[in-house]
Amino acid sequence: MQRRMVRVALICLCAVPAVLHAQEFKLFDRTIQYHGFASQGFIYTNDNNWLTMHTSQGSGAFTDFGANASMRVTDRMRLGVQGYDRNLGNLGEWHPSVDWAFADYQFKTWFGVRGGKVKTVLGLYNDTQDLDFLHTFALLPQSVYPTDLRDATIAHLGESKRFMCCGGRKNVCESLRASSAAAISESAIFIDGALSIFCLASATFASQSSP
Repeated sequence: MQRRMVRVALICLCAVPAVLHAQEFKLFDRTIQYHGFASQGFIYTNDNNWLTMHTSQGSGAFTDFGANASMRVTDRMRLGVQGYDRNLGNLGEWHPSVDWAFADYQFKTWFGVRGGKVKTVLGLYNDTQDLDFLHTFALLPQSVYPTDLRDATIAHLGESKRFMCCGGRKNVCESLRASSAAAISESAIFIDGALSIFCLASATFASQSSP
């Protein structure tokens, strides 16, 4: 049984994400870009079950997908929204939700403000955890980016400010962001058990950029 699981996992690990060109259409003389993504995982643990899945026997109940759209209303203002759904054992269970939805206004080339349900900047990957093709590993470090708390950590109701500083011989630009939330909650998670195999095959149906 274990050898069979290993073979299936190796096949999944060899899967290469597929990327297609971004899609767009016109609405009232405005261009709307839309993108999509989907991923399917397989998990096998050598002992305890993980994330409400029967991973000690091998489980493929690790599916998520989403779609987003953005529109530039004016030269300075942009709107965006992303819908997301997943089924991870008993998590998600195919109940769609809004990942993020915002209005972004660029006051200057170096300063902008975004409000709504905006992505939460936490660590290195929290605001890009829905962009699988940016990760060099299948699963983010669970002590910092717990999968079962994704709905609560990926975004918050509030606003964020962006500052862009450019300079130097190569005109290198650095982006600084500060945000405030309407409500902040803290959670902790402890995982008991050894994760021995995790593989993820993902497909990106349009070239994505972090909003």
